[in-house]
Amino acid sequence: PGAVELATDLTECKYVDQLSEMMYAGYSYEVTAIVNGEAGIPVRSNVITTGKSYTVPFSESIDSEAAIENFTVVDANNDGNTWITYEIEETAGLFNYRLYYYRSVDNDADDWAILPPIHLEGGNVYSLKFYAAPVNASFDEILAVGMGENEDPATYTTIMEPTYIEGGVRDLRLITVDVVAEQEGDYRIGFHALSPKQQRAIFIDDITLTFKASLTEHFVHFLNGGFAVDVESQNCQ
Repeated sequence: PGAVELATDLTECKYVDQLSEMMYAGYSYEVTAIVNGEAGIPVRSNVITTGKSYTVPFSESIDSEAAIENFTVVDANNDGNTWITYEIEETAGLFNYRLYYYRSVDNDADDWAILPPIHLEGGNVYSLKFYAAPVNASFDEILAVGMGENEDPATYTTIMEPTYIEGGVRDLRLITVDVVAEQEGDYRIGFHALSPKQQRAIFIDDITLTFKASLTEHFVHFLNGGFAVDVESQNCQ
C-alpha cells in the first residue's frame, strides 16, 4: 500500500520485506529488471493480505481502484465474473469508485467480497451500514451478508438473508444490518452476490460498522418491536 519504493540496484534474486505491525491490507510488489542500463517492463506480484485486525468504528469508503485489495474476493462458482472496483459517473463530471459485481451469462452468481478482520467484543451488537443498488432497476439483483472468523465463506453465518436490491446507479439505498458478536474475536463480514444469471450488476459503497448496544440492551429493544434490517433511499441525482 502507498506505492513505497523499497529497494534499488538489487543484484540478488531475493528480497525480504520486513513488515512492521500494520493494519490488515493487501500487499503486492512490482519489480523492474534493468539490463545494461535499460529498464524492462514492470512485473507485479500476486496480492497477499496480512496485518492486525481493525477495530470499531470501521469504515471502507471504496475511494480508489486499489480498494479491492482491502477485500478477500471469492469467486465461488469459478466463472471469472466476480467483485471488482469500478469507477462510475455519479453526476455530470463527478466520478466515484464503487464495489461492483457484474453478472454472468451462464451461471447464477455465487461471489463474495469479504472485509478485512474486525475485532468485536463479545456480548455486543454492532450496526453494519452500506449503500447498495442494482445498475438497472429492471433486473433482479440479490445480495446477502454473512459473517465468520476466517476467509472461508462456506463456514459463515448469514446475518442478512438474500435480499432483492432496489434503486439504481444514482439512487443507492442505505441498508442497515445488526451484527451480533456472542464471543470476542476477529470477525470477517462478507457481501454475497446471488443474482440469477443474465442479470446486470450490483454496486456497493460506503461501508461502516459501529457499536450499537450490549446484547442485553438490544434484546430488550427487539422485544419492544426492534428489527434487524432497514433500507433507506439515497437519491444521487
